[in-house]
Amino acid sequence: MNNNIDFKIKTNNFDSSIDKLLRNVKEDIINIELVPITEIIAQYLQYIVKNKSSIDLSIAGKTIAEIAIMLKMKSENLLPRLEVKNRDEEDDEYNDFMILKEKEAYLKEYDKFQKVVEYLKEREGTQNNIYFPTIENNDKEGSIEIQKV
Repeated sequence: MNNNIDFKIKTNNFDSSIDKLLRNVKEDIINIELVPITEIIAQYLQYIVKNKSSIDLSIAGKTIAEIAIMLKMKSENLLPRLEVKNRDEEDDEYNDFMILKEKEAYLKEYDKFQKVVEYLKEREGTQNNIYFPTIENNDKEGSIEIQKV
């Protein structure tokens, strides 16, 4: 079965996987405003239509979730900030700070789950290569017979 891992984003300033793009956005290497989300969605839809018979749905769902995360980040970044005076302004700054902290916590949690998934995949590979010997009880020497007295 073909994996969605071979899906690469090709834009004018980026040519790699969705995972790397999301990581670069999170680390502020790439500004989210410069990411053409609609172009990425169009490319991914074309990829799905082209490879519809061989797509792994769990990886497709992960890719769609990553695109949705970037869409949410970009929409939050593009929304205008209201100019408020005095105490309301301080409350807004605090709310913005809390939203940023929640976003960071969400991304950290996402990274933790990704590490767990990688670890479980590694463990699955090693567990598949372990074979246990079978024991047959045909030995007369090792068996004990109970007699009535």
